[in-house]
Amino acid sequence: ERLDAVRKLPVTVVSNSAIFKQADIDRMFEEADPSPPQIIPSCLPSLYKLAKDTDLYVITQLPHAGHQNLSSYFDAHTVPSDESPHGVWETDKQEKAITKALEDAGVFAAGMNPHKVAFCETVDGRGYIARNIGEELTSLGRIALHVDDAPFSVDWFTNVCRNTTVVAIKNDENMGDFPDPKNAAPPFIVETLADYFEAKK
Repeated sequence: ERLDAVRKLPVTVVSNSAIFKQADIDRMFEEADPSPPQIIPSCLPSLYKLAKDTDLYVITQLPHAGHQNLSSYFDAHTVPSDESPHGVWETDKQEKAITKALEDAGVFAAGMNPHKVAFCETVDGRGYIARNIGEELTSLGRIALHVDDAPFSVDWFTNVCRNTTVVAIKNDENMGDFPDPKNAAPPFIVETLADYFEAKK
């Protein structure tokens, strides 16, 4: 079973298309007080197993309002506080909704650490976060398996992190068109997490 290959090892799953439909992520930005998006039902058995048996990190790319520079980003995401002269970090409502969706579905109860939910604003950020998690936060020194639906991110990750198994999620936007890496094994292209983890080989 493919899960056995990553048992107790660090795994990063970009939730866009793998855990949540992109349309449901986008919808949160149309609501003043967004409700947690629905998790794709077919991914739950795999997600529970990953939460229980691996060192799971979930990364979500959120389509934030554009920030031209870092200072405007900090201005938008910090609130005044007596604790710090720079203010304290404010969790976006959308980030809270994603975290709540994972909590409500029982992913944390299954074993995932809630502090291992991460967010980024750009496609580039997905791979950078995953690589940094692997290099900085794991004893393995790398991510064992990375799941992603963005062709650019998949291409970058497969070429830069060659010892990581990459699972590419096909969706209506990418149509399963992922480039073959120059010097690494190609990604496994599937439509759902279940197709990769639950498939009878």
